[in-house]
Amino acid sequence: MKHALILLLLATPVLAQDQVWTWTDDQGEEHYTNDKGSIPDKFRARAKPTAGQELSVVKTRDEAALPSPEPVKVAPTKASPATAPRATPGAIKVVLFEASTNSASKTLSRSGVVDKLVLDNPGLKLERVEFSTAVERAEKLGVTQLPTVLFVDDTGTAVARSTGLVTLKELQRLLDKARGAVQ
Repeated sequence: MKHALILLLLATPVLAQDQVWTWTDDQGEEHYTNDKGSIPDKFRARAKPTAGQELSVVKTRDEAALPSPEPVKVAPTKASPATAPRATPGAIKVVLFEASTNSASKTLSRSGVVDKLVLDNPGLKLERVEFSTAVERAEKLGVTQLPTVLFVDDTGTAVARSTGLVTLKELQRLLDKARGAVQ
């Protein structure tokens, strides 16, 4: 009995990681998060817990989810100064911090909303970062929860962010905000 209790206590953090909360805002938009504290106070009482596994694909009202593309390795090329790519003034890049062991990261990836955001915004670049291989960078950028979507300017400064599960509509709003902040 004592050993069963110890095993249950040790398993609790693993079980808690799969907890996802959902709520609907005043505009009827559904939101998802694995951090109950991030839910605005006025919606927290109406938030419903879900185990997360039934959220294998998160759909927005606007679009169905798309599959995540496979990463492509491109061999570096040596460019002359005249042909070297230049950063576009005011350019924004999406940096997605995720972990292959985090259920919310998996859910966001399967939903395809970040990939759809990139497809809907020509020229927008996406960098996927596995948290375990970039802890120092995550600390420098203030990443404390996974998944975290950062919108960074051409100097590498985060100008907008989203943590946890997010809709395409919310990501587009944050991208627009980020673009306004750098212009």
